Parts: sequence; structure tokens; C-alpha cells
Amino acid sequence: MKHSLFKNHSFLFLISAQTVSNLGDWLHLVALFALVAFKWHADPIAMADITLCMVLPSILFGSPAGWLADRFNRKVLMSFSDFARCGCVLGIAFSVSLWQVYIFLFFWAFSQPSSPLQKAACFAKLLVKTKYRRQSAQAR
Repeated sequence: MKHSLFKNHSFLFLISAQTVSNLGDWLHLVALFALVAFKWHADPIAMADITLCMVLPSILFGSPAGWLADRFNRKVLMSFSDFARCGCVLGIAFSVSLWQVYIFLFFWAFSQPSSPLQKAACFAKLLVKTKYRRQSAQAR
């Protein structure tokens, strides 16, 4: 293991940041459904509206987000989208009515469509640049 992937500090930093981000996303979803169910005693329609608010931005803005990801600096876009999602999660936590949750959730999902594409492109660029072509497929 002369050229171990785990000796590449840029790769370790990127993979750890992605791990923390993904963990936060999943914890956010679990907490979101619990919050809406217990705080506002949401019915099944309200829970379905939450899912709709998470899917609609990807359907409407998925293609333009891919175009933006190709035109601008990926690291800046990924950082901006993570901070925007963090702000939306904080907004959801301090919302006082269900319609505010829907608005914050729409903007949370709006900042997410190109994120997997940006991460995959960053992994490929980082690993190819450091001559780890075989691990590039494994990291995705």
C-alpha cells in the first residue's frame, strides 16, 4: 500500500465533510417528521405535503442546478448549499406554524439538487489529480 488513499489529506477532509453533511441530513429528516407529527399534530396530508416540498425543487430546478454546477466553482457552491441548508434547518426548528416549515423545507430542498453531482465531480477531480483512478469509482 505504497499509495494509500488514506494518506491523501484532501480526500480525507472531503470524505469526512460529506459524512458529517449526510449524517446531518438524515437526522434532520427524522427530527422533521417527529416535530411536525408531535408539535402540530399533523395529519397524513400534512406529512405528504412535507414530502412534496422536498421533491418539488428537484423536479423543477434539477436541470438548471446541474448547469450551474458546471459553470461555477464547485467548492463554493457546495459550501454555500451546506450553509443554506443549515440556515433552513434552523428556521424549521424555530418555526411557529406549519406553513413556515413548508417554506423553509422548500428552500432547503432547493439548495440540494446539484449537491450529489458536485460531490461526485469533486471526488473524481481530486482522485484523478492525485493518481487514484481506481478509488474514484469506489468513492462514489
